[in-house]
Amino acid sequence: MAVHFMYIDGYPAICKNSAWQKQKSFMDKAKSKTKTGLGDTLVAAEKAWGQVKFEWLDAGMARDDPSGKWRSEEHIAEKKARAKIHLDTKVKIAARALEVAASKARVTGDNAALSTKARTAAKAISAELLKQAANLKGIKLDDFDAAVVNFRRVIALPATTFKPKVLALETKLNDVARTPTVAEWNRLDLKNAFRSVANTLGNDPQYKDIWPTWKPWDGLQVEKNPKLHGTPSVEVQSQEILEIVNKVRPELNKLKVRVGV
Repeated sequence: MAVHFMYIDGYPAICKNSAWQKQKSFMDKAKSKTKTGLGDTLVAAEKAWGQVKFEWLDAGMARDDPSGKWRSEEHIAEKKARAKIHLDTKVKIAARALEVAASKARVTGDNAALSTKARTAAKAISAELLKQAANLKGIKLDDFDAAVVNFRRVIALPATTFKPKVLALETKLNDVARTPTVAEWNRLDLKNAFRSVANTLGNDPQYKDIWPTWKPWDGLQVEKNPKLHGTPSVEVQSQEILEIVNKVRPELNKLKVRVGV
């Protein structure tokens, strides 16, 4: 079960102690028979909920990597292990705190000394707390397993698929070297030509030794070069673009050998 809904929506507003206090009348607060103790359990439940790092429990948010990608199967396993520990500790504690508060809210809802409004609110709180406790207890980590399957699919792309991307990048570099201008760089869409190659290099463990070299070129665009901002002269455009091309070419030649082209 995905955890996005909990991560995004946050702790249910009606289950906050501040919301509960607003449901009680002056007499509810004044009479000894209506001192239910519900507020304390609501505070404890919200505090326990706040200790849960929902982003750790969702494979889509757990990568903790600047590239935004899984680096390896070991990387996925590491984050799943962290999620499992969190699930067995903080999540379990939070679920129990919500159940305790739900039980207290149910009893409060049956307290005849309370106003009808407060009793109705307490019953609604109990139902919502039980719902959220069940959500917590129902969290599965199978999306990490799905991430492994997807990762394997990505890195298993046949060489016949990757080779054309490498050759396409070489062709476009040669083309832009003949007319080294920002307009030509953009027309050739070199940004995506770099990204097409980098997507494989960044996801396939067999290229982890060269990925640090290629990583800065992932999605490379001339707009990132401060010297090419605004309307630089043709001479400046030529100098900066050719510098990029000349840095990439030796590494591209090594990559061609590596993939057999």
